Amino acid sequence: LGAGLPIGAVVANREVSSTFRPGDHGSTFGGNPVACVAALAALNVLLTEDLSAQARVMGDYFSGRLQSLARNWGIVREVRGVGLMQGMELETPCRHLVDECRHRGLLVNVTAERVLRFLPPLVVGQGEIDRAISILEGVFLAVSREAS
Repeated sequence: LGAGLPIGAVVANREVSSTFRPGDHGSTFGGNPVACVAALAALNVLLTEDLSAQARVMGDYFSGRLQSLARNWGIVREVRGVGLMQGMELETPCRHLVDECRHRGLLVNVTAERVLRFLPPLVVGQGEIDRAISILEGVFLAVSREAS
C-alpha cells in the first residue's frame, strides 16, 4: 500500500464501521503524511497502469512455466497459487534450495518445510519469469546431481 513505506489501513462496510468510536482502533503506521502520499501514488500507479490485469497475465504465464517445470522433475508434488503468488510443493524438505537459488540470483522462501513460495512484484515481466525458471531448473539439476 505504501510502496515500501509502512502504512496501515482498515476497510469496513457501513454496518461494521458504525461500531467504531474514536480510540477503538489505532495503527502504528496509520496517518503518517509521507506514507499517505506514497500510498496515494502507489494506488494511482496500480489503477492507471492496470497492474492487476498485468498480474493476472503474468501470473498465468508464471503458473504455466512452473507447471511445465514440474512435469520434468519428479520431485515436484504440486504447483498452486493465485496470480503471481505461487507455490511449488516438493516431495522432500527444501530449505537448502533457498540458499542455492539466492546464490544464483533468485529470491524465494520455504513454507511448511516443502513449499517453495514465489512472490514476484506486480511489475514482473516475461523475461524475468523465464530467468527465474531457468535458475530454478539449474538448482534442481545441481541438487539431483549431488544426490546421485
